[in-house]
Parts: sequence; structure tokens; C-alpha cells
Amino acid sequence: MACFTLPYDGNPLLKAYQYMAYPLGIIQANIKDDLMAVLCDRYINCHFEPDHPTIMFDIALYDRWFKNRKILLTETDDLTNTVTTQEADFVRLIRERLSNGWYVNGICNEEFIPGKNAFGRYYYRHDFLVYGYDDETNTFHAAGYLKDGFFHLYEIPYQQMQKAIATLDEEAVVFQYYRFNHELHLTPDFPDTLRQLKRYVDSVGENTGNSCWGITAVRKLGKLFTTCAAEKVRIDNRYTECLVEHKLLMRRRLEYLYDNGLPIPLDVISSAVDNQRTAETTHLLGIKYNKTMKLSIPETMRKNLEKMCVVEESTMPEVIRQLENEMQREKNI
Repeated sequence: MACFTLPYDGNPLLKAYQYMAYPLGIIQANIKDDLMAVLCDRYINCHFEPDHPTIMFDIALYDRWFKNRKILLTETDDLTNTVTTQEADFVRLIRERLSNGWYVNGICNEEFIPGKNAFGRYYYRHDFLVYGYDDETNTFHAAGYLKDGFFHLYEIPYQQMQKAIATLDEEAVVFQYYRFNHELHLTPDFPDTLRQLKRYVDSVGENTGNSCWGITAVRKLGKLFTTCAAEKVRIDNRYTECLVEHKLLMRRRLEYLYDNGLPIPLDVISSAVDNQRTAETTHLLGIKYNKTMKLSIPETMRKNLEKMCVVEESTMPEVIRQLENEMQREKNI
């Protein structure tokens, strides 16, 4: 009987969405450098897409698995042309990869995953992450959201995992494998931090349809709240949680830049602290609105978002100017 577990942090810094939490749990459990060396240039821009069926507001816009900087190494198994879902021994495949040091990510039918909202009730296609196994209990160690609405480390019985993949209603079965790159010395990418901050302040992105980016996306989110009140529907709490994480990371980013010698005025950092608190208050208001359906609350939430936008429009240009000066100094050396 064998047991094997890869390092995984069950409390990733960002977890408004499961796909954000997965890679950060791997990185936080393995990293020896400052986490902000990885995140300084990440999760800066915001995206609002009103026509998206499940996620209208997001900050994880590119290279979600940190492959471009080779922080996470990746391999892929496309099993479509080699096995059918009924024939494949997915338990064996997952165990073998885990034993060789690879985290396993893919799609499953949560109707067969204990603890999930869909378990035993209905077909639901969703992603999974497995980081270990235990042959004594015949379970995989997994991470993800459960029906209580919280991110957990939990177990999936081998037999249930096999069924969850074998019953997928699709032709393609693809596994993604990830390994932390321990040979990489992590350093912050300040030029990309500058580029991303400019895009955020200028509301620049690859617009498609009715989508928008940056500070404009935050304002659109505020309007969505008032629309929910007008239509007397609930607000998706993931959006305000994502906003809280965006402001938390913006505050930590400015502190990190300051600690690394960038002369950011302390009142700019203080304003970022205030914005984080305002975002946290807004998240709590959203929870209160969903419980009480008091229609005046979303307008207060919208005003809070407008306040945060105005603060950033007045303070971020100074941060951008300081970064530009720093980049010019490095060129002159």
C-alpha cells in the first residue's frame, strides 16, 4: 500500500474562483522567494464581460498557470484518440503522474464527487486538481470548492473519480500536469508591472462584444449591482470577493515596490489600504443584500466602487511615473 502527497497550500491568497486558487496553492506550497516576486505583475487588469454565462468580472486574464515564465512546468495528455472514457483506467493514470511529481488537473462530472453540490443529483462538468493519493483508504487528495461554498482540501474515492471522468459527456479527455520549477530563481518583472498598471488605469484590453477592461470594468461592475436591485435578483458574491482580492493585491504590490526602493508616497499606499477596506465592506454589503434583498444596498455598493475608482485615478499615475523613472534609470546604467 502506497501513500503519496505533493505540497499544496489549502489557503491560496486568491480564491474567488477555483481556477485562480489551483495554481497559487501549488506555488505558495513550494516557493522559497517572496510571493510578490511572482504576483507583482499579475492580476492587475480587470475584465467585465456582461454576456459571459457564468463569470462577468475577472482579474485572472492571461497565463493563469504561470507557464510563460516557466514557474509551473506543464505537460498534457490528450487521451481522445487512444482510449474511450469507458475503457480508460483513469485512476492508474493519475496515480502514475502524481508519483512522478506532477499535479493533475482536468475535467470531471461532479455528480460522482462527494461533497460537491451536484453529487448524486445531476450532471455537472467542472475542473479538478489532485495533489496526492492514499492506497490504504483508496482516495485521492484534492483541492476545490465544496457545497458549503468554501475552498477545501478533501478526498475523492478512487471508484468515484473513475466514474466522474468516465461519464463525461464529451469526446475529448485531456489531463494537464503541472510541476513547480524549483530551478528557477524568481525575480519581479517590473517592466510588465508598469505595462499592466498602464492598461488598468487607461482601461485598455482586447475588447470583444460588450466587454471592457481596467477601471472602466470596475465601474461596470458597480452598475451591475444596481441592475440586480432593479431586477430584484441576487448578486454573485464571487465578484465582490474577486474585487477584495484585487485591492488586497494592489496594496501588497505597492508595499512591495516601496520595499524594493521605489519612492512611492506613503499616502498613496495608505489610499490602497483604504480601498482594500472599502472593498471588504462592499463584499459584506453584497452578502447582506442577498440575505435581505434590501434594494437600497446595491446603490451603496456602486458608490463604494466609484470611490475606489476615483482614488486610483488620482494615485496610480504617480506609481506609473515612478516606475517609468526607474526603468529609465536602469537603461542609463
